[in-house]
Formats: sequence, C-alpha cells, structure tokens
Amino acid sequence: MLFGAILGAAALIALAGAPNVAIMTLLWCLVQAGCNGAYAAITAAIPDRVPVGQRGTVGDSPPWDRRWASSSAR
Repeated sequence: MLFGAILGAAALIALAGAPNVAIMTLLWCLVQAGCNGAYAAITAAIPDRVPVGQRGTVGDSPPWDRRWASSSAR
C-alpha cells in the first residue's frame, strides 16, 4: 500500500515535466498502477473491519422505512 502511494505520487510529480507524449503516457500508466495498488489494499481491508451483519447495507433503507420494500427484498 505504501509503495503504491509513493509510486503514484512520484510518477505524478514526474508527469509535470514529461517532455513528450510517449513519456507522458508511460508516467500516467505508473500513476494509475501506483494509485490502484494503494486503493486495492484499502478495498481488501475494509470487509475485515465491518461486522458480518452490517455488510452490504450501505444505501439500504432505514428499518422504520421498510414498509415500502417488497417482501422479496427483505
């Protein structure tokens, strides 16, 4: 995770001085690889921290508003 963040930040800084489109493309790919690597590590860790009963409930209607949900959605 730390390596991905450092790689993404370094490539983004280097991108500012890219002399041509080929180098710019290469550096942008490194930015994406680094940032996506850091993001993947965070995304993989989140389910381990959420209790099983609360997983998949983001955006779910509150319990007092379940009268509008169909019986198959419960």
